[in-house]
Amino acid sequence: HVGWQIYCLPMEDELNNLKFKKASTSKITTPTFLRGMIDIKEDPADTFIRLSGFTKGFVKINGFNLGRYFNSAGPQKTLFVPAPILKKGKNEILVFESDCVNDFTVEFFDKPDLG
Repeated sequence: HVGWQIYCLPMEDELNNLKFKKASTSKITTPTFLRGMIDIKEDPADTFIRLSGFTKGFVKINGFNLGRYFNSAGPQKTLFVPAPILKKGKNEILVFESDCVNDFTVEFFDKPDLG
């Protein structure tokens, strides 16, 4: 024990109660939840998500936890998004970023980038 304090951050049902506001900056340097939407016009297919401007955290789509990303650790640059978690119409993307966001762009690709 060297003066550490631990705080539990439950990442389950409590996320439904988050309140979001429009980002007021082009860079974030504190732990943050971000939400975006993607509107899918056709039948969803398997895809891969890339968050190049993000540093370290996790991604959920429509409440499904895709997994963690840590871009500077690599080599993997994308996370798999199975078609069944996507739907025609609006889909919610929820990101927990623990470090820093330099670019809020989220991209989808038809092939993985495994480094």
